[in-house]
Amino acid sequence: MQKGKFTCDAVKEASKRDTVLTLLPYKTTILHGALNIINEFKKKNEHGIDYKNLCNQLNNYVISQKRCVKEVIKSKKKTFERSEWKDIIRGLVLTYNNQDVKRLCYYEDDNETKKKKEVLNIHDIFRNFCIEKKERLGNSSDMNFQKCDKFLSWISEKKMELQGHDP
Repeated sequence: MQKGKFTCDAVKEASKRDTVLTLLPYKTTILHGALNIINEFKKKNEHGIDYKNLCNQLNNYVISQKRCVKEVIKSKKKTFERSEWKDIIRGLVLTYNNQDVKRLCYYEDDNETKKKKEVLNIHDIFRNFCIEKKERLGNSSDMNFQKCDKFLSWISEKKMELQGHDP
C-alpha cells in the first residue's frame, strides 16, 4: 500500500457479502488494512519508528475507508449506522492496543487527540535529533579538539531546544 494512496477496492470486495449488520463485512477489511500499515512502519525502523507519520497515515486511512463504506452503503440504498461504525472503531482501538500504538495514535472520537498530537510532535523532534546526532557521531573517530568542542556546543544547543519543546 503506497503512502497516502488508499483505494476503495477492498471495501467494494467486502460489500459483496450480505450480513444482518450493515457494516460488519467492512470491519475485517479495515482492521487488516490498518495492521498492514503498522507492519510496514515497523519494518522501516532503522532510525526508530516514525510514529508521527504512522499515526497520520492510519488516521487518513480510516477516514478514507469510512468515506468508501459510506459510498457503498449509499449505493445499496441502506443507511450508514453510526453505532456499527463505532464497533469498527472499537476494533481499531484494540488493534492499536495490541500493536502498542494506542498511547500515541489517535482515532475518531478519541478524547486525547490533542495530547497525543503534542506527544507525537515531541517524539518526532527527539527522533530527528537522534538521527542527526548519529550522523554527526559517524565522523567521531578522527575528531580533533575543535570538532569535539563544536559537537559539544551543538549538543548543548539542541538540549536547550528540546527543553523548550518539553520542559
